Formats: sequence, C-alpha cells, structure tokens
Amino acid sequence: MISLQRVSHFYSGPCGQKILALEDVNLNIPRGSLTAIVGPNNSGKSTLGQIMVGLLSPSSGQVLIEGLDLAHWDHNLLTRTIGLIFSNPEDQIVFPIVEDDLAFSLESLAMDTLQIEKKVADILKFLDMEEYRHCSIHQLSGGQKQKLAIAAMVIRGLRYLVLDEPISHLDAKGREEVLTLIKSLHQAGGTIIYLAQRFEELVMSDLVVALVSGRVVWQGSFWELLERPEDMAQWGIEVPPIVRLVKILQDKGLAVAHPIYTVDHLVAALEKLKP
Repeated sequence: MISLQRVSHFYSGPCGQKILALEDVNLNIPRGSLTAIVGPNNSGKSTLGQIMVGLLSPSSGQVLIEGLDLAHWDHNLLTRTIGLIFSNPEDQIVFPIVEDDLAFSLESLAMDTLQIEKKVADILKFLDMEEYRHCSIHQLSGGQKQKLAIAAMVIRGLRYLVLDEPISHLDAKGREEVLTLIKSLHQAGGTIIYLAQRFEELVMSDLVVALVSGRVVWQGSFWELLERPEDMAQWGIEVPPIVRLVKILQDKGLAVAHPIYTVDHLVAALEKLKP
C-alpha cells in the first residue's frame, strides 16, 4: 500500500516566494488497486505523482510505501518497486531500437544476457509487438511508443506504476491500445495510480480522487462519480453527453437508474421503464 500522510509541497517562486502545490494530502492506495486522480490544470496532480515515486521530496508530511517512509528506501530498490510514466513517451525512450531500449532497463539488475533476452521476448509477446523487436523507434506509432515506455518500466518487476496522463498525446487508436495495456497490467495484479484528464480513463478505476488547488476534495468510486457531472466538469473532466442526459432525465423525475455512461446502458434503462 502507498500511504500519504498530511503531505504538503511548496515551490519557490522567481522572487523567492512560496507557491503552494499540495496541501495536507491524506490518501491511501491499496495494493492491487487502480486509483485515478483527477483535477483541473495546476491542481497538483503531476507534483503528487513525482512525490510518490521519490523524484520530489514533500515539504512536510510522509509518504509510506509498504509501511516504510519513502525517505528511508534504498534508491535501487525503490526504482525496482515504483516508477513514473510521463505523458510524452519520447521523454523516456533512450535507445533507437525497440529491443535495445527494453534491454537497457534490465542491465542494472545483474541479469545475464540470456535472462535479458528472454524477458525482452516475453514482454514483447505480452505487448503483441514481437514483430517490432528490431524496429527503429521512429517507425512506431504514438500508441506503440507509449506501450514501449510502459513496458520498459514493467519489465523491471515494478509493483506500483504511476501514469501521468499517458494518452494525452495520442490519437483514438493509440489511446485504446494504451488503455487496454493498462487494464491488462491491473488485472495481472499491478497497482496503478493514474493521473487522468479524460472520462474514458476513469471507467476502469477502483477509486477516483479529485484534487483541486493542491487539496483532496473528494474520493469515491467511478459509479459514485457518475452522479456528480457538475463536479466532474469543474475537475477538468469533459462529461459525456449521455451522463448529462441521464442527469437531466432524473431532474425531470424520470426514474433512470445509475450506472449509465453509454448509449447501450441508457437504452436498457429506458426499456425497463416501458409500461
């Protein structure tokens, strides 16, 4: 489990003033869960993600991973336990060839060549990208590049993965590919912390956390979130028309039950209302 206890963080402004990024954040992320963290621009999501993986130290408060204060973790062990994926995959890809980039992630783990080759082959099979093993990075699509960046972390055996808006630079096909991969990693037992900006990213979550101006203002399930379309809009999430329509129907007294976020869901709910 990851536990944040009264975590606050300040940046220094250009004139030395303190700029608040996070304030008194308390949050527990269970092992094996998929937690989506939402919030408008400048809400503190990225700062929170960097603090969880040890790239930033909180100004006050504690971050505990499996009961141990992050400040006391051995750096090498920490990088084999938790990792961060940025929104732009090219910020993390190091080598120009697919297999070389994956192998590089393992070279610090004291594995022999045969072990590395097997792990690279296994992860490419899991990604359904075996044919791209010797491919140049620039020949990959945006979705494939992001899948590779994620795989370069996962191949190290991480137990926790923090993703900072990983589909924000992708087209519809790439977004679907990456979300399918993340869902598979979660189903395989991985703990996912997903810093989100799109409604489609929330559907697979166990817990949704809303962050506004550096403070946690709401926590609940995805199904509970569907009942708060006005809040979703304020938290930077574009609310699907179906969710808005359901709220309008309910406000007019029509007994349309949640959860509904697709046309098929709505049609099924309306069918049940037929006399």
